[in-house]
Amino acid sequence: MTHGPLARPVVGVLSVHGAVAEHLDALRRVGADARPVGDVDGLGRVDGLVIPGGESTVLRLAAGDDLLAALRRRVAAGLPTFGTCAGLIALARDIDGGEEPITGVLDVAVNRNGYGRQVASCEAAVRYLPPFDTDGDGLGVFIRAPRITRVGADVDVVATWGDDPVAVRQGDVLATAYHPELTDDERLHRWIVDRARAYHRDNGNEDRGEGRRVGAQ
Repeated sequence: MTHGPLARPVVGVLSVHGAVAEHLDALRRVGADARPVGDVDGLGRVDGLVIPGGESTVLRLAAGDDLLAALRRRVAAGLPTFGTCAGLIALARDIDGGEEPITGVLDVAVNRNGYGRQVASCEAAVRYLPPFDTDGDGLGVFIRAPRITRVGADVDVVATWGDDPVAVRQGDVLATAYHPELTDDERLHRWIVDRARAYHRDNGNEDRGEGRRVGAQ
């Protein structure tokens, strides 16, 4: 891989489930070298990662122990990561009902399907907070969406729907309860590409298993 200040950052999309193609398209539109990631070797070659929506239970089974262990290590070591819907569940520290966390790197609690099952899925306006508000409000596509029930002290709320936080960020980890990849709003994909570019610049040819820890500003 070629490294340098002008190189496009490599942003992977975890390809074991979910809206992989839609995320790849969005990332490419905003300047990433976007690639599907389905194994440990592929995960080791990226400067940033998207965990798409789908089914978090399927993610556990399809990814397998080795890939999940590598995912935990890389995200905890500072890999810029963006999770949507089930990706939020995959990143959350606490899952209501006592379910074991998948990575546990994001200090929030979530309630799986907290906004209802498939029949309750909807599109709604979400209000973005600074510094994500430069493009005004956005459209959130909620599909069997998880609900954020607790936000940790080191977690910033990125967007709200009514009184509820629906997008949150902790350092270089960002997660949404909704599906921005199903809209033409690219601000969050621009964010992950920008953070991946910074990671690429700061780490260069170093081992991608290391880096800044979650919560670094």
